[in-house]
Amino acid sequence: MNLLITGQQGFIGSHALEIAPKLGHMVWSSFDWNDHERMTELFHIENVDAVLHFGAISSTTETDVE
Repeated sequence: MNLLITGQQGFIGSHALEIAPKLGHMVWSSFDWNDHERMTELFHIENVDAVLHFGAISSTTETDVE
């Protein structure tokens, strides 16, 4: 299966990026969404079977916990 993974710098995304190729999947990912050349390349990949979107903004501080 051809996978595009986002959020590979996070906990879940990094594990998905590590495990997917071991299971025989072809994987594409990118860390820098501001790299427009890389983004253009990724969005023109043909035959992507699934996008695994693990990207999120994380900001856990004491003020977030009540």
